Amino acid sequence: MKQNQKGFTLIELLAVIVILAIIALIATPIILGVVNDSRMKAAEDSAYGVVKSVQLAISESQITDNPQDSAFIDFSESNRNVGTKVVRISGTEPTEGTVAIDSQGNVTVSNLKINNYYCNGTDKITCSTTPKTGSGE
Repeated sequence: MKQNQKGFTLIELLAVIVILAIIALIATPIILGVVNDSRMKAAEDSAYGVVKSVQLAISESQITDNPQDSAFIDFSESNRNVGTKVVRISGTEPTEGTVAIDSQGNVTVSNLKINNYYCNGTDKITCSTTPKTGSGE
């Protein structure tokens, strides 16, 4: 008398494991790329927030009395004042780099380091994993 056995064979289970491993090998770099891109975008957004904080400090300070004045903040130093106002930043604060705003309101961000990303730009801020060197941007 033959019994009706139900279940999977060892070969079938190994085939499923191999297929799942292949899918994991393909998906992992894609997911890591998405995570890296979102971290870089978060650093860009933080850099824009820093620029807005500097602009707010300028508008609240006595620096606006003289249109020839400009603001230059070096985030590797402890003094973060613009005129009489301290630049207050909510969120991730830069550990290096500079933000300069001239008398016409043009903003230049140079190697602003936020979460291991270096942000640079004049009108549009972009971030990368390496700092910019030299003056040719």
